[in-house]
Amino acid sequence: MNTNEIGVLKHKSTFKYINNQAFIIFIMLGMFLCPNLANGQEKTNEVENQIADLISKGALLMYDAPDSSELLLNQALALAIKNDLSFLTAEVYRTQAAFSYIKADYPTSFHLSQTAEELYRLLGNELGIALVSNTIGLIYQVQGNSEKAIQLHSSSIKLAKNLMTRHF
Repeated sequence: MNTNEIGVLKHKSTFKYINNQAFIIFIMLGMFLCPNLANGQEKTNEVENQIADLISKGALLMYDAPDSSELLLNQALALAIKNDLSFLTAEVYRTQAAFSYIKADYPTSFHLSQTAEELYRLLGNELGIALVSNTIGLIYQVQGNSEKAIQLHSSSIKLAKNLMTRHF
């Protein structure tokens, strides 16, 4: 085996390790920090509850009823924007990005992820940033840009671990 082949194997092994770490951390974050859409605050009004419900239902229907999922997410986005609810707008964009990723519409997923990331950064929402960075890393991975994918997965894992350390 030449040095090039060894380097490729080492790179693939590192990438597999990072993907496993990312999966474990994001499952844990989902279980502990996302029951309230990861914003850490109680929803205070009916519109926020309605938007959160539309996002949840849209996310649940992504695989079984994609047309219904898309419709629900578009309704949630319209309500969030109309009511100037930045966090929920970011959550819709993040969920729509995941939906686009599932459909293998990577350019749309990338754009929606970047839009969500911008909103999360404005809000200082580190969990949102970590989740979206992970999605963007998956897009880079599918496109064959392993180096950028590893960089994004690593940064999202680091951010997620910091969040878990502060909350637990």
